[in-house]
Amino acid sequence: MTIELDAGLVDRVATGKAVLFLGAGASIGAKRTDGSGIPDAGELGRRIATKFLGPGYDNADFKTICDFAASARSGREVQEFIHDQLEKFAPAPFHLLIPKFAWSGLATTNYDLVLEDAYEAAANRIQELIPNCKDGDGAPERLGSKGVLYVKLHGCITHYQEVHPPMIASTEQIIHHREGRAGQFAQFLEWARTRTIIFAGYGLGDFNLRVLIDEMRKDGDGHPWHYIVRPNIKEVESDYWRQRRARTISATFEDLLISLDAQVKSTGRQLALHPVTFAGTSFTRFISKAGASESSMLLRYLASECEHVSKHSEGALATPAKFYRGFDLGWYPITNDLDVQRRATQILMDERIVANQGIVKPQFVILKGHAGSGKSVTLRRLAWDAAVKGDCLVFRLESPAGLSKDAFDEIFQLTKQTVFLVVDNVT
Repeated sequence: MTIELDAGLVDRVATGKAVLFLGAGASIGAKRTDGSGIPDAGELGRRIATKFLGPGYDNADFKTICDFAASARSGREVQEFIHDQLEKFAPAPFHLLIPKFAWSGLATTNYDLVLEDAYEAAANRIQELIPNCKDGDGAPERLGSKGVLYVKLHGCITHYQEVHPPMIASTEQIIHHREGRAGQFAQFLEWARTRTIIFAGYGLGDFNLRVLIDEMRKDGDGHPWHYIVRPNIKEVESDYWRQRRARTISATFEDLLISLDAQVKSTGRQLALHPVTFAGTSFTRFISKAGASESSMLLRYLASECEHVSKHSEGALATPAKFYRGFDLGWYPITNDLDVQRRATQILMDERIVANQGIVKPQFVILKGHAGSGKSVTLRRLAWDAAVKGDCLVFRLESPAGLSKDAFDEIFQLTKQTVFLVVDNVT
């Protein structure tokens, strides 16, 4: 069924500025050759309980069932059972519409391979899917000019034999422990700040959805509007999510994709890749190698993973009151001089940035402080002053997980300037 979609959503998808985030319900419709359908989270939990725990756990949540099952037997056995339950499901016809769009990224809390198989089967795919199943698996480095990152926050059945990091049962586990998945979660939060996220396949009471939205809200409401897609949404539910800068679409995931396919011009979908593939960047003017320019890999990296700091760095639409209440508003407080001058900033500028002529090998400086002491704001101020006032070549990463050796090797080859890298969230 085709539905009329919000013009803003259609534009974000058409211009490649949307991220598709899939819950268990998004895989419904995938089938095995015997006609059996893929289980949702509730059914998968019941099967795990039957296999490992026996009767009495029908009403327990998925995380509790997995925790008890791993305790009763072992985490590896539970993961192997999940693998057996979710392998060999072919995507439904509507899943094959996903590769027909240019996405900024894709993410999921699912373990299955439905999306991987959909991209493999789609001869007319615009991008190549690059699954990112855990930190350090090299996925960002493999993107190339047409790759799209597929972040699997809870792990994947292709890694069912690995327990470091394990497949996890809830997003809350990432937030509290971060083992092997901190970089993945940081990538999601970066998308949430700068892109439109479409959540599909989640119930409005889904705990993972609530945790994700709550984490996004900690950065304030300067981010784009996001969308939640599910059938039979009531008005009170729409009002609830609207207060959290998320619009609702009362439709199935299949209806959404069919409608996007009808309303996003097919002739322009390839063009959504062009700003990344062919445009220069604010880094271009620093290139000193004759006749050289950024590779498609580097353009992609600077557009999605790493920020070149310049006077063009964007600040969120916000107010001073939000900043002083503790919201992380990106460059807004820096460009509007709302931060407090700190002695550490001036010392680092004088000793490490202005006086850089004698630097002949990499140097590292760690800024320490208790939670809430202003480390992130100080680092942003330092990066801004160095780039804008000092005209230095400065890059900023949300976390060390976003560092790409290949990208910085290319940067070093293209410029003769000293490169300053500011990294937040170092633990």
